Amino acid sequence: MKALSVLFLVALICGIFHISLCESECQVCMTTNEAYCVDETSYYLCLDGKNPSKAQLHHCEEGQVCTTSENICEPKNGENNVVNNPVCGGSCNKCPTTGRYTCVSKTKFGRCVNGAITIVSACENGHICSAELYEKTGAICAPQCVADFYEVSATCNNAEPTTTTTTIAPIDVGRLKEQCTTAEADHPNQNNFVIKNADDADCKTYIYCEKFDDGMDALLMTCKGGYFNLTDKKCQNEKPTDCNAQAPPPSETL
Repeated sequence: MKALSVLFLVALICGIFHISLCESECQVCMTTNEAYCVDETSYYLCLDGKNPSKAQLHHCEEGQVCTTSENICEPKNGENNVVNNPVCGGSCNKCPTTGRYTCVSKTKFGRCVNGAITIVSACENGHICSAELYEKTGAICAPQCVADFYEVSATCNNAEPTTTTTTIAPIDVGRLKEQCTTAEADHPNQNNFVIKNADDADCKTYIYCEKFDDGMDALLMTCKGGYFNLTDKKCQNEKPTDCNAQAPPPSETL
């Protein structure tokens, strides 16, 4: 809530005074070095300061990124652990390890579920999408003036999303219970037990089964960052040799 209040205040100040606090913007000729960053590591030179000369595309050396620096290219991780942020971010269409959202275009963002982009939404009119801003403030979209204040830019270069969203299939509880009932004979003296999910050739999920007087209950579980070993009945980092296909989406985590 505090971060959102700061964003609102900055937007209000920028709206009143029409100020711009930073010259960095992806795919725009920058006054700081007369460079036009095409993406994170390549650029054009702006000979007249306004329009890029596209006769030759220049590339930064390995490990360097296009920045607002007079040198244009700087090491991404410079001396004394100084991080030189690229003008064009490299997080477009990539789900973060923490957080629920990522940018899919200059003005649109996607919701991430299990590392996949499932829903795409648009920012408000006049707002841009910035993964860097999301990391700093918790807001994925903001007016350009707010982005300038925090010295961030739009994460993506493209105007429209290029990603394909993933539709998560619903879990067939009946199928899970069917597998538990079939395996019940192998666990005669147990009220609860775990079994391999026969529909998951990748072994990333398993089924927790529990007996009741009136039937069987089943719950699909997921090995968080690992695979299910049926012999040991536990999750492990190594993938079992009999697993070779993509796992279906889970509902719970272990």
